[in-house]
Amino acid sequence: KMFGSYGEDMLPCGYHSMKTLGCITTGALADSPSAPRRTYLLMCLAGAMTFGQVIFALDSTFPVLCDYDYFPGEPFEKIPWFITAFSSGSLLTLVPVIELDWFGAQNIGLVHGTTMLGAIIGQVTLFNILGSFMELGAINYLATALCGGCIYLAFRMHLASSDLGKKATTASSENASGSRPSNESNGDSERKPLLEGEV
Repeated sequence: KMFGSYGEDMLPCGYHSMKTLGCITTGALADSPSAPRRTYLLMCLAGAMTFGQVIFALDSTFPVLCDYDYFPGEPFEKIPWFITAFSSGSLLTLVPVIELDWFGAQNIGLVHGTTMLGAIIGQVTLFNILGSFMELGAINYLATALCGGCIYLAFRMHLASSDLGKKATTASSENASGSRPSNESNGDSERKPLLEGEV
């Protein structure tokens, strides 16, 4: 209604604009040294997508929420759509960065290709296969449950990343403390010939 006959064209434009914004914003956060851990960002994005799916499920259960004669009609239809767009765009940037953190640059093409294959299989199974004989409301509830499972997996990844960071910090501190005596002994061994020459 707001855009007249161009409303159907403006809505996909807004979706892709939010998706692009998610790519740029998350990329900047992932590179910022003061930002939280990247696995924490992943967990937050999974939570945002779950929140959007919960609203989609409510829309399926209570169609009155999308009725334009009531105030919630517009927000309950558009807000979860744009939240999902922002989150999916963010994942396009964040997932490859986390893959580099975890697996390194070697075979990154195979690693990222396997990740994308899993995403494609999930979408085809959920919407194309199950969508052929399940109602939209049931699919929304199933997608909400799957998003909740993604929050759990992201949380486990965050804990594992924190443990790896602590082990790396401990190992580096131990190496630094263990290298001091050897440096001192090397220094002594290097000074001995000079002292002998002086004598």
